[in-house]
Amino acid sequence: MPRDLIPYVEDDPSDGFHHWPVPAADPLDLVVSFDVHAHDRIRARMHGSALPTLPYEHAALLSVGTADVRAAAARLRAKWNAFVRHQPVDGRRIPVGPVLPFASGVDLRGHPALPAQLDALVRAGTHLLFGVLLSGEDAAVRQFREHLVRALEGRGRDGDGLRIRFDSELGLPWPLLGLPGPGRGADGPEALLDRLLGLRHQIEHSSPEYRFEAPAPPQPLPRVSLNHDKRVDRRSETCAAKVADALAHTTDPVVREDGQQLVEDLREAVFEDRFMYFWCHGVYVASGPDTPYLTIRLSDGVDIDGLTVDECREEHRGSPDARFQPFVLLNACHAGVWAPDHADTGALARALVRAGARGVLAPLIEMPQVFAAEYAHGFVTAFLTGAQSAGTVARALARRYATEFHNPLGAAYGLLCGMDHRLAR
Repeated sequence: MPRDLIPYVEDDPSDGFHHWPVPAADPLDLVVSFDVHAHDRIRARMHGSALPTLPYEHAALLSVGTADVRAAAARLRAKWNAFVRHQPVDGRRIPVGPVLPFASGVDLRGHPALPAQLDALVRAGTHLLFGVLLSGEDAAVRQFREHLVRALEGRGRDGDGLRIRFDSELGLPWPLLGLPGPGRGADGPEALLDRLLGLRHQIEHSSPEYRFEAPAPPQPLPRVSLNHDKRVDRRSETCAAKVADALAHTTDPVVREDGQQLVEDLREAVFEDRFMYFWCHGVYVASGPDTPYLTIRLSDGVDIDGLTVDECREEHRGSPDARFQPFVLLNACHAGVWAPDHADTGALARALVRAGARGVLAPLIEMPQVFAAEYAHGFVTAFLTGAQSAGTVARALARRYATEFHNPLGAAYGLLCGMDHRLAR
């Protein structure tokens, strides 16, 4: 008598054909790595089509120690923070003109102090890369330095800059580094801005903790979230309301005003947000002699840091049924800083990537609210269409503010992974 046979699939290499393919991405033009070895030695490596053709990668053992490099990086971030807080004074040190002119507006054209301020920023960024990190006259280091300068001076195949990945535990503010130029005072604002790597090229900082997972299937209406502190910009002096409107125009956003609500949602095995936008303060918290660590706070004032994310996602780590794959615009001061001297195991951006985030875009400095809101509006409007990658949008925004308004602050947003990520629709 005929009967139905029950099939059992014991080996399914296709995984049921249920995963969407990973979107194709253009090849990188340059990958630069700085590996920290025993006895505090740093080994520099790089490869890519932007370099002279060799049968092996370019490499050099550097003479500088990590402490000196990180001290120079802290100095560079301090100079950018000082730029934001710049206040012109007269001969008696009495403030004159608009209050904090580089923080209170977006258009910086024609400001008399701007060229000198930009020159100081570019020089500090150039010194960190070539005067500290790649210092020395060892033949291998000198050749490495020369090849890197030549590559970074290039414009890429299409003339629109290189696609660069920096891979290093040093956690430097890569977009704020600069290229050598002529003597002091020889460059105008346009030429100075063009020497900043974050305005010249598309840059991401990779993380060894990035989770290579099959992308979640597209949602007909991707879920996005607005995670904000209502106490920020109470007087409505920024375009923050336009950002919220842009989120609502494209989809029906989840709005979280309380940190406790965010914590509870992060504990869910399947976290459905595909894009998370944070509009809040980032502050360093210290307890006695302990190392300060970065935390953000929504309206209820609950501290949320990287270890909070680790705690929420810990029980789902390694679970095939769990999912956490948002792209995150973390618009809070200092949120993009990733460095051991700031308790980097608890760094929020790094923890989000460790949990599965496709990428995190965040300020590397103390970002003025006016510019932060303008930048977010531009990014959200372009990225939510799904037509452009995060790296493409971020680079275009930074260049736009630099070209149209002589404003360098777009370069102070750092991208931790996710350069090629698009919002699937």
